[in-house]
Amino acid sequence: MVNMIIGLLCALAGGYMGHYFTVKMFNDRVKAQNKALYDEFEIIKDMFASHIKGLLDDFDSNLKSKYSGLRKLDMSFVNSLLLELAASKDIPSKEVRLLIKNLNQVSANLSEKIYSRESKIEEWFNAPLNIEPKDRFAFKSSIQFHTGGLLLVAIDVIYHTSKVLRDRNHFQFNSPSHIEFAEVACKVSGIYFDKQVWERIVSGSLLGTK
Repeated sequence: MVNMIIGLLCALAGGYMGHYFTVKMFNDRVKAQNKALYDEFEIIKDMFASHIKGLLDDFDSNLKSKYSGLRKLDMSFVNSLLLELAASKDIPSKEVRLLIKNLNQVSANLSEKIYSRESKIEEWFNAPLNIEPKDRFAFKSSIQFHTGGLLLVAIDVIYHTSKVLRDRNHFQFNSPSHIEFAEVACKVSGIYFDKQVWERIVSGSLLGTK
């Protein structure tokens, strides 16, 4: 009888410990995934911030022999993490999930914007040396137009990823102006915020064509 009781207690204890460690491993995994999600937001923020200075220089310069660029946004890891977290008690809030959805849309549209700009830059590089002044102006205006478009995307992403890193699962969308986006983006990027330049970019008063 005593051995039976001891055996029963050992079985119960073993079952409890097994359950405890299973739950602990699951919770540790969820914490790691949650940390990885916000690490990815920081990587995205830093990636876009690192290109602001070069794009601004491109925007405000005459035609050049070399231009900066903007890398494409890969959301595959973020999307995988979101799927994993969806099955846990730490599922990201509705607003954070909406931000991820918006970033996926940015990723889909960004490739086309980058291609359009690079195509126009390639046309300029292949233009004849004795190009007419009006054609030079057309190239400058078009490259400026496409560069401004990339800058608007970049400041939007920097603003919202900075906000989600600060607010975490309490993140909420608000309605700031593009100038406020730009001011935050310049601060994050460690560059001077020139309101007049940004007003030119935001206003869309560029002479370039797509």
